[in-house]
Amino acid sequence: MPAHITMTLYTGIVLECEHCYRICRWSEAMVRRNCPSCGLEIGNWQALTNEVTKHEAPDDEAPHA
Repeated sequence: MPAHITMTLYTGIVLECEHCYRICRWSEAMVRRNCPSCGLEIGNWQALTNEVTKHEAPDDEAPHA
């Protein structure tokens, strides 16, 4: 089983691998849920999905504080 890595999300569509530091698009990683460059599984997949969903929500559906 491959080791887990985490990814950093930038502007809702761009990810940076914290293992190999390669940049990829959200859509590229979404296909396999791993880094397209080094192939390691993304351990924080659910957190990334939640963040992307939050950024894509229309303003009237966004939670208000």
